[in-house]
Amino acid sequence: MDKELNKKVFLDIMVNIKNILKKEGIRGGIEQFDQIINFVFIKLLSEKQKLNYWDKLKNIINEDLYYEINKIKQIINDKFQFELIKDITIKNNNNVIRSIVSNLDKLEINEVDQDISGYVFEFFINSAHHNGGLGEYYTPRIVTKYLLNLIDIKQYESIYDPFCGTGGFLVTAAEENKGNMLFGGEISNSARIAKMNLILHGKEHKHICQIDSLANPRELLYDIVITNIPFSQK
Repeated sequence: MDKELNKKVFLDIMVNIKNILKKEGIRGGIEQFDQIINFVFIKLLSEKQKLNYWDKLKNIINEDLYYEINKIKQIINDKFQFELIKDITIKNNNNVIRSIVSNLDKLEINEVDQDISGYVFEFFINSAHHNGGLGEYYTPRIVTKYLLNLIDIKQYESIYDPFCGTGGFLVTAAEENKGNMLFGGEISNSARIAKMNLILHGKEHKHICQIDSLANPRELLYDIVITNIPFSQK
């Protein structure tokens, strides 16, 4: 599928899912994002690591989908020894979960021309900004790529982003094989999204910490610091 066309399909699907979540009473951008990213991660992880989690979900007809997705959640969290997937709050409504799975199944996720988690994040966070803002910002891929290319990063050097958000700089570094070890700090729940992104790019996630990097500087861990400073933070 043409990438531009696939982006349009992606946006149409996100609008559909956003409306589904709104009907369930999940209305805030960050709350919607916290739910949908669980499904996106399960789909991507299944595709990239040749796992059967997504096939199980989309082929369930009569069984309890809520039970099944939470079982998969526990397997994945145990596998990576971290609560990557949060509780699914869409309870006792198999039709809603089935509709979300059906919508996402139409999308050729690997064809979207940037990290999918960041793209989903950007969609829901931008939507939330129109309704009052969240203090969260997505650094466009063109910016992360441009800034990383300005720096002559050696293969043996480590990179640290103290305000990593969903991990845009670190994901770009991973894709372009820049640096050796990747470290990240993030005060918000977006730290788990950065972990997801690194896992999907075959990189170690344990060096991403949910932490207030201003109050807790992490020194002597890295050679290079690159970040988008959180200007909205007091």
